[in-house]
Amino acid sequence: MNMKNFCENVQAVFHIADKYTKTHLPFQIFVNREFKFLITSGGAFVDNKNEYIKFSSVLNTIGEEYICLLEHIDNQYASDSPFKGVIKTCEGFEAFRRLETTFDPHFGLILSNFYIFGANPNWGIYLCEYPAIKLIGCVDRYIPAFKDAFNIRGTGFEEVEPLLEQEFGQNRNFQNKLIENYHL
Repeated sequence: MNMKNFCENVQAVFHIADKYTKTHLPFQIFVNREFKFLITSGGAFVDNKNEYIKFSSVLNTIGEEYICLLEHIDNQYASDSPFKGVIKTCEGFEAFRRLETTFDPHFGLILSNFYIFGANPNWGIYLCEYPAIKLIGCVDRYIPAFKDAFNIRGTGFEEVEPLLEQEFGQNRNFQNKLIENYHL
């Protein structure tokens, strides 16, 4: 995948921050207003090899050949260069782990948010470090496959609600906006 396609693909799925606009949760970051949303605990893109295999299977089923990762840097860091990575869906979990360590040699020490997407504009994942959640946006027909890959019941909100309450305490504004913007 060349860099021109990479940039076009990410902009087909996500609102990307520029020097005048911040895009971050709990505000809407997905472009497609018809997307349905799932939420699960994050921190890591996948928790284990089995989850990666299930996710890769979903992508192969929908005709995706690449997984693209783009670090989300708000406009306050506009001079920084975001991490960009691409891996073929046919490559295994070990290749994905190598890509992770390219970004963070001691993976888990650098806190960052990521846009995860491919050539198909009908899905995308936003990996958020604070709060540590994964937000999956996709067309309705992909929902069952993503729920299965990431073991999500319902929209997943009930499972992450205690995490959000722990991170934000009594300030329910973040949760309320998240629920409103993503129909959770």
